[in-house]
Amino acid sequence: MLAKLALAASAFATVAALPPQAAPAPQSAPAAASGRYDIDNIHSAVLFRINHLGASSSWGRFNQIKGSLILDAEKPAESMITLEIDARSIDTNDETGVPDEQKDARDKHLRGPDFFNVEEFPAITFESEKVVPKGGGKFEITGPMTMHGVTKSITVTAEYVGTATGAYFGTVAGYDARFTIARADFGINYAPDLLGKEIEVILSLEAKKR
Repeated sequence: MLAKLALAASAFATVAALPPQAAPAPQSAPAAASGRYDIDNIHSAVLFRINHLGASSSWGRFNQIKGSLILDAEKPAESMITLEIDARSIDTNDETGVPDEQKDARDKHLRGPDFFNVEEFPAITFESEKVVPKGGGKFEITGPMTMHGVTKSITVTAEYVGTATGAYFGTVAGYDARFTIARADFGINYAPDLLGKEIEVILSLEAKKR
């Protein structure tokens, strides 16, 4: 027994005397493959939420989005994105559990002059002018956003989610972003005492390489 204890103590002392091993360096998130990509509407989402009556959050989405990405893995600052959202495709799930005469009433109101006025302004657009890599797969993207006939420069932080390649779907890359805009900046001022003044937007984009 004493011999075993002495052997264990000797081994421990030997290990303790070894120089400490450096922790592995953090790895940067892998970049998507360079090339031109088209936004896949089926696997992408544009969600938004706004405070309602100071009591809750009302959620909605736009069901139609298109656009493209130009990705440069070697020079990510040279990458760019363009998006076009069909404002007429707004959907706040106002058809479930309501009488037939009330179905789509809220969405029709949102499409009307009090809000998006889609007959006059059918598209919401964004085009990047500057892309700044921030490390860890994150990018700060700045460019003009046009909504309700008003154009404002916004800055959004996007995060690279991943890339997949397969015989059936080709090569796809995904990015997520979350940001807030003031609706009054875009001329949407309806019911400021009942509805929140800010809109949180959540983007989840999947794009397919050409």
